[in-house]
Amino acid sequence: FWAKVRKTEGCWSWMGTRRRNGYGAVKHRGRMLSAHRVSYALSHGSLAAELDVLHKCDNPACVRPDHLLAGTHLENMR
Repeated sequence: FWAKVRKTEGCWSWMGTRRRNGYGAVKHRGRMLSAHRVSYALSHGSLAAELDVLHKCDNPACVRPDHLLAGTHLENMR
């Protein structure tokens, strides 16, 4: 996973597959997963399915763990 990440002083950009909306995608056990959710899980532990992973930086390609936080869909829309 981390081999496909370009780390900079700011955001860490996912360099693998991206969806049309700019979010990174990674295949795991035959399923496509969001790269930012995988990064969050690797760094912070598992995440309840009903929660979203929000970007503090508002950059869909970012997978930097300290730029990510768990929240509800409503919190994400705000």
